[in-house]
Amino acid sequence: MSSVAVRQAKVSVALALVCAFGPAGAVEVNTATQAEIESVRGIGVAMSTAILAERARRPFADWVDFARRVRGAGSAGRRPAFAGLTVNGLPQPGTAVAADAVPGAAASAP
Repeated sequence: MSSVAVRQAKVSVALALVCAFGPAGAVEVNTATQAEIESVRGIGVAMSTAILAERARRPFADWVDFARRVRGAGSAGRRPAFAGLTVNGLPQPGTAVAADAVPGAAASAP
């Protein structure tokens, strides 16, 4: 097998795994504990408490619902902090679930 074919095979396997298991290191806001939410870089006690208080009322339907209900979540300056979160398995639009957003997650090299 040529090195190009091997590389293509590795990429195909990686894509299949991401599709099957979701983004690596993502924290789902509808099921995560406070400690898991706070493990995302940029989210502290105040923000995680606000997220959990709103989630206790009802789960978040999507990112629009999350931004409307969690004070400070809708501001553009906070968006990088949510790079490690998902709502119903989806990362925030305009951000990627970064491997470095969650402690212990390793970035993969191409």
